[in-house]
Amino acid sequence: MLLCAGVTYAPSGTPSSTPTGSPTSIALPKLLNMNTGATSRLQIDCQDTTDRITDIYSLISTLSDPQDVLKDGTPQYKATKWLLYEDERGLCPDDEFLLQRYTMAVIYFAFGGRKWRNCSSMVNNSPCVTESERYLSKESECDWFGSKCNQKGLMKQIQLGKNCK
Repeated sequence: MLLCAGVTYAPSGTPSSTPTGSPTSIALPKLLNMNTGATSRLQIDCQDTTDRITDIYSLISTLSDPQDVLKDGTPQYKATKWLLYEDERGLCPDDEFLLQRYTMAVIYFAFGGRKWRNCSSMVNNSPCVTESERYLSKESECDWFGSKCNQKGLMKQIQLGKNCK
């Protein structure tokens, strides 16, 4: 459940159509071209870069329409680009929290997170009590502002209040 400026968002309960499972020959070049040059800063210890990208794309495509993931400017595209090339956590495809982290990044981009009053990724514009609360930080998404997880680290509620007006 997502609470944002007094509005509650919840899953529709109706499954979407089944997306494709793996990148096509068209998708891989697009995914590789998302790279902003930040990869060299990340410590990724799981596999070959191309395999990591294709495996993560396959997983993300189980949640998001692959066309949205590849369309420049969509929240899904921005979240995928961040997860693949900018997220300091450098998650591997087999990380149990990868899809949760991706989902939180989609929410951040979909609700204009860069303009939020509290704990935006824009450090100078958005104060936080602690840096671990900052969205898109290397910390667990369970620590991000307004997030509530259970003891297993699974998201159970996101309450952004007036942050996402």
